[in-house]
Amino acid sequence: MAGNKWMFSKAYPSVEKYLDKYGKYIVRQAKSILKRKAKGSSGRLASSLNHEVMHRNAKFFLVFESDPKYGDFVQQGVMGTGGEVDQGGKGVKKMYQGFRTYLDIDGRRKLSDYKFKKGGKMPPTRVMKDFITSRGIPLKPGQTVDSLAFAMSKAITRKGLPGISFYNQPISATKNLLMNNLTKSFADDTLDGVYVNGFLTPLGKKK
Repeated sequence: MAGNKWMFSKAYPSVEKYLDKYGKYIVRQAKSILKRKAKGSSGRLASSLNHEVMHRNAKFFLVFESDPKYGDFVQQGVMGTGGEVDQGGKGVKKMYQGFRTYLDIDGRRKLSDYKFKKGGKMPPTRVMKDFITSRGIPLKPGQTVDSLAFAMSKAITRKGLPGISFYNQPISATKNLLMNNLTKSFADDTLDGVYVNGFLTPLGKKK
């Protein structure tokens, strides 16, 4: 069995090489999207992004990895509970439905699979406090860091978190290119492995 896996990997070097190159490109794009759309984040999620080319049962798999604790929440976003949210602490309230969407790898917009529950846990206020402190957000008269952190946590629970689609966005944008290059790579590997009268004839290479 191990020999079969080894032979499969060696039989399609162009395919494996291209998948690895493509995977590195997608990871770079994903990190760029996070840097642009998740300003003020710790960078922990971006540093966790990685890819791996695997082969099993005569198939290649390109696996994209991210922090298992919250990578998918950032990718898809989180639906809010809906309700009124005070706009900037000015006493002006706006009603939100709480809908949050993301892009799948085909470029179609879908509702997030995740949702804050009414009466459930809100985003931890300690995270909000760290954000307030790191960004230097000014406090209003009579306001404390704790009260602002609670208000922000409550607002996020009702409004939800937007999906960034950091992986799906670049994949959907390059899907046709991926298929075309994979077809070419497969053809190169196949032509390089054609035997004629018992002799290896590299038809895909020019003499």
